[in-house]
Amino acid sequence: GADETQASISAGFGDFAKDRFNVFGVLSVYDREKLGAGDRDFSKYADQSAAGGFDFRSPTGNPGTWLTGGRGTDPATGAPYVDNTVFPSCPASSRGTFSDGRTTCYYNFAPDNWLIPKSNRVALFAKGTVALGSSLTAGIEVGLNKNVTNGSAAPTPGGATLPVGHVSNPFPFVVPIRYRYVEVGPRLNEIETDAQRALFTLAGENFGWSWEAGYAQSESKSTNTGTNYISQAALTAAIPSYNFADISAVPGSVIDGLRISPVRTGESSLKAFDVKASTELFSLPGGRAGLALGFDHREEDLADTPDSNTLRGNVVGSGGTSSKGDRSSQAVFAELVLPLTKSIEAQLAVRQDKYSDFGTATVPKVAMSWRPMTQLLLRASYGEGFRAPSLVQLFLGDSTSFPSIRDAVRCDIYTASTIATAAERTAACGAAQVRSVSRGNRELDAEKSKSFNVGIVFEPIRDLSIGLDYYNIEHTNKIDSLPSAYILRNAAELSAAAGFSVVNRNPASARDAAIGAPGSLLGIGADTGIGFYNTYFNAQRQETAGYDLDVRYRFSVGDGGRIGLRSVITYVDTFKREVTPSGGLQELNDTWQYPKLRANSSLTFDTGPWAVTLGANYIGSYDQFYQVTASRTKEVVSFDAQVQYRGIKNLTLTAGGRNITDRDPPWADVDYYGYDASNVDPRGAVWYLRAAYRF
Repeated sequence: GADETQASISAGFGDFAKDRFNVFGVLSVYDREKLGAGDRDFSKYADQSAAGGFDFRSPTGNPGTWLTGGRGTDPATGAPYVDNTVFPSCPASSRGTFSDGRTTCYYNFAPDNWLIPKSNRVALFAKGTVALGSSLTAGIEVGLNKNVTNGSAAPTPGGATLPVGHVSNPFPFVVPIRYRYVEVGPRLNEIETDAQRALFTLAGENFGWSWEAGYAQSESKSTNTGTNYISQAALTAAIPSYNFADISAVPGSVIDGLRISPVRTGESSLKAFDVKASTELFSLPGGRAGLALGFDHREEDLADTPDSNTLRGNVVGSGGTSSKGDRSSQAVFAELVLPLTKSIEAQLAVRQDKYSDFGTATVPKVAMSWRPMTQLLLRASYGEGFRAPSLVQLFLGDSTSFPSIRDAVRCDIYTASTIATAAERTAACGAAQVRSVSRGNRELDAEKSKSFNVGIVFEPIRDLSIGLDYYNIEHTNKIDSLPSAYILRNAAELSAAAGFSVVNRNPASARDAAIGAPGSLLGIGADTGIGFYNTYFNAQRQETAGYDLDVRYRFSVGDGGRIGLRSVITYVDTFKREVTPSGGLQELNDTWQYPKLRANSSLTFDTGPWAVTLGANYIGSYDQFYQVTASRTKEVVSFDAQVQYRGIKNLTLTAGGRNITDRDPPWADVDYYGYDASNVDPRGAVWYLRAAYRF
């Protein structure tokens, strides 16, 4: 899975010093196959309970489940109808029980999903530069890109309401069913993006200033086309005769008639002008002071437009709204470099941004470097940052989907309860596919940051360099699409900030009330309610600090041979975040997705036409995402190798591999796929061949 093929050619002509012009271009193509969750043992089954996690299978399965609870008494047995009655054809291995005792026919959706999507792209870049005079140069850059990405999701979950006498209704009353339309096929999406960019520049030197001005214009259009989605109108017409209990009895023409291909289009454009100039001002003991000034102006717009079927709600399990937005911004900046002495240099900078929708922000930076001796460099800097939310984060239209969500609030309460049974705890902590809406958030505020860095570079002998840096970053109003557990635990405050209810629940059942838990989420199975809104939020404060160590050493061996060693180590000393909007900072370092230690080391032996490189990578262990019994992920150790041959004129041949021992990612309690996608790669061993020829 995820095989990659890529090729490129670069060409150019013209010697600027002699011909007063040059032109070059690059054409590249790339193709990557998909990696399906079913292609790896650790992710092919959504029930992760055997590994120590939870059952993430969907309660909306095929065969389906009759929702018979509260329908009176079965005249054949005299007993009340069971809350849920699974279709007889549901195998025993797929039957499960909710925390409130209801049964269902589970569905293993893992094989329908892809861990890495299929992707291919073609890109063309060209640049030309020409001298218009002794001190004036003009340039043009053009970029054309076409990207196509394909993804897959499980067949549409949903249901139907069956009247008395329906071929799939054996009961003497109208009965809803929970059902997944497997016969229609997995939902496929192809996103085709065409992007163009052009940049025109003028540069020169006049009156003691070096200057450059540019105008850029770019446009992008993305079209998302779905396959195997279901038309609500066609399904409504088909339900009276649709045999849910025996799908083999349904004509293929009826199933084909359910399919619909929704289309969603996103368009964006950017127009930008900037000018910058630099000069030397006056002499200092260490040299001439330098000044740089700049200005830029930008105009952006975005439109997100679903097709008419989506807007009318004619796509089962999906929906959306159109949206559009635009903004303009201007910025000015200045930077002053002061060589105070031969060994001390200072840098002072300031930037002011003004947005049409966010007002004005001014941020400074100050930096110092000191070289007390040739072998030693000391450096430090302090800076502030500002970033307005993107148009996508602000104006993305509504889009409906069914992600797997573990109800962290119910899980916490059932886990802590002394009267809940083990089965109830496991059921409460399992994940369900919940009807969710993703959207932009027009109430977002801008991000701000403060950062401090201090470092040392020591070169005690020739070819040995040791760099050690300490960083400290404080981030406020950080824009995030927050994890579902965070949103669930802070629903009231986040709803107030967003201006709408981000979490919606059913009334608590009798068992929920006895445990003290809220009701289950809306939007599970045949429920058409929206249980969860996944939008962007300003995630309060975040602070982190740590150390980066970079060691490099090269030395000669034998006749012309060289050995190079390099090791890069990052140690996170602290990573704090406001886990609740009104709470204080909580230490997350060494917990889920935040390992304390990462390291990458390599050894290269270079002799004659040959070069051999061996590499080692390390990610430390950390606490699991969520567990009833505390546990940690395993540390990750992987090895890389590469051989390069340059013995043929103008030709370089390379062969190598990453993760050459084919180590699977360690199990992590995060989702159905069973690994931490933010830190590890699911592909296993990756082997590659490369050839480059220059003429």
